[in-house]
Amino acid sequence: MDEVQATAVAPPRVRRRHSPGFRSEVINAAKQPGTSFSAVARSYSLSPSLVRRWVRDSESRRRRSEHANAARLTAQRPHAGERVVAAMAGMKAGTPAPAGFVPLAMKPPASDIRIEVTRGSTSVAVAWPVSAAEHCAAWLCELLR
Repeated sequence: MDEVQATAVAPPRVRRRHSPGFRSEVINAAKQPGTSFSAVARSYSLSPSLVRRWVRDSESRRRRSEHANAARLTAQRPHAGERVVAAMAGMKAGTPAPAGFVPLAMKPPASDIRIEVTRGSTSVAVAWPVSAAEHCAAWLCELLR
């Protein structure tokens, strides 16, 4: 007659919270040479994307911290850079370096990419314009297949 069908209701998902110590342990494990995010995630029962995000965020925090430390050191010793510029310019120590732009001698960039390929007794040299570096890379990939 009347049958009552019971449907299974899934319990609501609870967002897990991980301690900073656990996160740093996972991050250190993921940074080890030869390990993959997936392997680390499996061993800690986490999602690979979560491990990847934790590592990316920790690297971002580290870079921001290093940048802030460098800025703080520069602010504490404003004349340190001027002494280096003076030494490079051949000025006497104690002479303040002029503020502003400091020109540096630089080599001009290469005008073209040079590739030499040797197969057996045949050798081919190719000069490719730097402006078409993407085409050069595609050609080289096709050549090496």
